[in-house]
Amino acid sequence: MASYEVTRLELEQQSLERDRSDLLNQLTQDQATLRVLLAAPGSVFVSPEGVEFLPDAPAVVPDLTYLETQAFALRPDLRAATQQTVYTQQNLAVQHSLAIPKLLVGADYASQGSTYAHYFGLQSAIDLPIANRNQGNIQAAKIGIQQSGFALNAVHLQVEQDVAAAYEQLQRAITLRRSITPDYLARTANVSRDAVADYNRRLIDLVSFIDKFRAYKEAQLGLIDISSRLLQSEQQVNFATNAKVF
Repeated sequence: MASYEVTRLELEQQSLERDRSDLLNQLTQDQATLRVLLAAPGSVFVSPEGVEFLPDAPAVVPDLTYLETQAFALRPDLRAATQQTVYTQQNLAVQHSLAIPKLLVGADYASQGSTYAHYFGLQSAIDLPIANRNQGNIQAAKIGIQQSGFALNAVHLQVEQDVAAAYEQLQRAITLRRSITPDYLARTANVSRDAVADYNRRLIDLVSFIDKFRAYKEAQLGLIDISSRLLQSEQQVNFATNAKVF
């Protein structure tokens, strides 16, 4: 093998080592984040289980209407906004009840001995001013109802858009996964092996060998990306609906 061919192969190997180092660094960061979320101590490696290299596309995908129904029923932010409107309506009812002036009635008695007749009296009291009738707080409660209604509509729209976006991303990921046929997988799996065999038999030159090897690497990275897109889009649907759809 000529020295320039050795140099070219060494350069290609260094490129692969740099790519591998970058991927390991990213894996380290992802593992650290995962350990924080799981409250795992030290440098425990969290190994994924039950995840295939290239999972199949889901056979059945719920329609958008079903996913929106799930989200409207289960999303905690929408529940909180709905509950806030209930609180503001209850507050208005309380303020209306406070608008009625309190009328207090009582009896009074004083003994004057045997010289004079005993004193019997009737007392009454009412909150002032009567005309106010808690109108300031009532108006504030009405404004609170309007504000909570606007907030509820905004959250409802946000939930709807979250689900729609997640559903659209899932559809694209499924289409991309289904474009990978068994024949394509078989052909890409043989590229690297055939390149080595052809180069050893001098059927191809070094440039063609490196080109085939890079094509194999890109094909494998593409499959990993397709798998990641599919898994992430499924999890995004779960997150947007707050339900275990996948």
